[in-house]
Amino acid sequence: GRVTPSQMATLARDPLHPMINRVAAEHYSPGSTFKVVSQLAAFKSGAFRPETVVNCSGGYRLGARVWRCHKESGHGPLDARGAMKASCDAWFYKVADTIGLDPIAEMGKSLGLGRPTGIGVVAEVPGIMPSSAYHDKASPGGYTKGMALNSAMGQGDVNVTPLQLALVYAAVANGGKLYKPQMVQRLENLDGQVMEEFKPEVVSQVDINPAH
Repeated sequence: GRVTPSQMATLARDPLHPMINRVAAEHYSPGSTFKVVSQLAAFKSGAFRPETVVNCSGGYRLGARVWRCHKESGHGPLDARGAMKASCDAWFYKVADTIGLDPIAEMGKSLGLGRPTGIGVVAEVPGIMPSSAYHDKASPGGYTKGMALNSAMGQGDVNVTPLQLALVYAAVANGGKLYKPQMVQRLENLDGQVMEEFKPEVVSQVDINPAH
């Protein structure tokens, strides 16, 4: 049945905001789930290979600041697979310090971050995939290397919707095809005859080396 005005008012006052579609209309810091983007960017840059070893002593020094790893005692020397398995922060800090923010931003954008997915049935927010140019405009004092270190970890100004992140992982799993998300597979009449079918729609083929 219908929602009464009083019921709608109750929903509107609910501090959990149940009327907001969080999958597409809210964005969040992805944290370590973003590391797959940073590692792909590292490989594509040529500065890192799957066998590249970084030693984690519990943090990474940039200038006067030590950027802490979540494991205070450190992970020791790790190659790329080990860094992903342990979610070692120091390995990814080294990536950001070496290649900077823009290659990470370019990889994120190629995987659909920073723009609507085109799902169509709900309002979407584009999220934020910051670059050095973004920070030069949005941040007091402009871009600094520390912003790259934050971004490589899925922190700082990086914001994604849960739907975008699902599409990122789907593209990594399927060999680089970024799909437009769809809610309906087909329309049938009362006799079960297919009236319209919605085939998978590839938005782009992301340039990812299969070995990576």
